[in-house]
Amino acid sequence: MEKAEKLLMGIENVLGMASELFDEIARLKQVEEECKTLKEKLFIESIYWLKKKFLNSHLMDFHLQKWQNGCSKNGAQFHNNAKTSAKN
Repeated sequence: MEKAEKLLMGIENVLGMASELFDEIARLKQVEEECKTLKEKLFIESIYWLKKKFLNSHLMDFHLQKWQNGCSKNGAQFHNNAKTSAKN
């Protein structure tokens, strides 16, 4: 009878460890899914950040170019007005 009890206890221990392993595998799969989700979010966030940086840079270039064009026009008008005033 002792051998049968030891055998049953051994089987219970093996089943307990197997149950713990299955639980650990399930937990690791969940962690893996969370990592995939975080990677996707990070990827999307980096694309958004790069897009925003790109657009801001182009917007600044556009405004700077517009400002420079305005300065050039105003400068030309100033010189023309100065020439006209000097002639009068």
